[in-house]
Amino acid sequence: MRRYLRPFRLPGTSRSHPDPHRRKPAPTAPPVPKPRKISKALLTHPDHLSDDDAQMLKNATAQCTHLDRLHQHVRAFAKIMGRRHGHELHTWLEQVEADELPELRSFAIGIRRDLDAVINGLTLEHSSGAVEGNVTRV
Repeated sequence: MRRYLRPFRLPGTSRSHPDPHRRKPAPTAPPVPKPRKISKALLTHPDHLSDDDAQMLKNATAQCTHLDRLHQHVRAFAKIMGRRHGHELHTWLEQVEADELPELRSFAIGIRRDLDAVINGLTLEHSSGAVEGNVTRV
């Protein structure tokens, strides 16, 4: 077989293995983002994400259904906080507790422990932040 194929070879290709310097590199998968980077992108307002971070978050949520559901819950909670719609918190808590995300479910349980205070904090304009800041400083 070798003797038969030898005349068909191009000049300079007498090696049985291809030249390692002329080989094309193997295709590589994009690196997996670090959890801290994904967490930061999840918790950042979508308008404040860079194009690269927005694309990374889109790819990460497309590949993982748990991460996609977490992203939806985080965005919904951010809307409740930003718009002061504390009355929507009950619905959000029910959705979170029905989902299979144990860490978020734990967060929901913590909110339920003092639900009235959380709803007031997400609804009313008044805040005890200035008082808390002074107490902490003392």
